[in-house]
Amino acid sequence: MMTISDPLSAVFIIGIVILVAPFIEELIFRGFFQRILEYRYKDITKAVLFSALAFAVIHFNPWWIVQIYIIGIFMGYVAWRTNSIWISFIIHAVNNGIAVWFSQQTEDALYWYEWRGHVAPFMLMIGVFLLIAGIRWFINVTPVIQKNENAVLIEDIFSASSNSSEK
Repeated sequence: MMTISDPLSAVFIIGIVILVAPFIEELIFRGFFQRILEYRYKDITKAVLFSALAFAVIHFNPWWIVQIYIIGIFMGYVAWRTNSIWISFIIHAVNNGIAVWFSQQTEDALYWYEWRGHVAPFMLMIGVFLLIAGIRWFINVTPVIQKNENAVLIEDIFSASSNSSEK
């Protein structure tokens, strides 16, 4: 368990779990992998779903795979819509920050959050309401950024050079 016990462990946990890991994961899964899938499949939905699945699997947590997959889909959608990984990075960092905060709490401090060993139903309802409201707000305030459709894929470079060498 990640326990903040002194200033050094706080710097390490906050730095790695809340800042470095989300940045690297967003760079890899939304900034690189999802983009490649978008260009290859020419289908945003497949690209978002496959990159979110890879994101969920790479966390190696079978008990949380569905939740990680759902947040991966949402962050993939955000990255696609804004043509940037920065907002998905912020979402990821906040999510990890909340997880770190919860991991530092005692069971007695979480009486309002848990019910019979699970997340309390009213907390789930609040979460679903906030998610839906947030998605609706996000859709209303952000335009879809146009992508450069003239991207050059690496295999196009190799096939062009091999075709020119054959002539």
